[in-house]
Amino acid sequence: MAHLPAPGDERDRPLWEYVTLELASRAGLRIAECRLEKVAGRNVLLVRRCDRVGAQRIPFLSGRSFLQARGHSETDLAGMATVLQQEGGAVRKDLQEIWNRLVFSACVHATNSDLGSWGFMREDFGWRLAPVGSLLSRPCLGRALLVRACCMKAPWMLLPHGLCGWPICSV
Repeated sequence: MAHLPAPGDERDRPLWEYVTLELASRAGLRIAECRLEKVAGRNVLLVRRCDRVGAQRIPFLSGRSFLQARGHSETDLAGMATVLQQEGGAVRKDLQEIWNRLVFSACVHATNSDLGSWGFMREDFGWRLAPVGSLLSRPCLGRALLVRACCMKAPWMLLPHGLCGWPICSV
């Protein structure tokens, strides 16, 4: 999939998204394979689809569809955890990954963290959270936050609840 710059963009969105995905990877999140390419002098982010292995398709649902199909609200994170506990192929790993993504998204001020941007793939033993394939953030909030997310690696992700007072979230 290609993430293209929008007409009239004041900043290089594909580049910024690539940087944010790389930071997410360095912080321990599972991300889709991606690379940045120049096309006609502009950056384009290329993201490999995670629901394909060669010509074989892997069943895939967006987070919104995953929840609606099971009678939950399309914005219900607790419902997503419940469904994963019932139908998940790697429940403990995926629940930790959900928490890690939420914390990371808050720390980089992600703008596309609604459930439509989450995905689930069907594996042999149940549904699994798909790797992150898109992560937009607001760069105006400063580089210090992103550098901290990158440099701290993962210890901050293992903390239980609440963002208040976490060193990673203060600038």
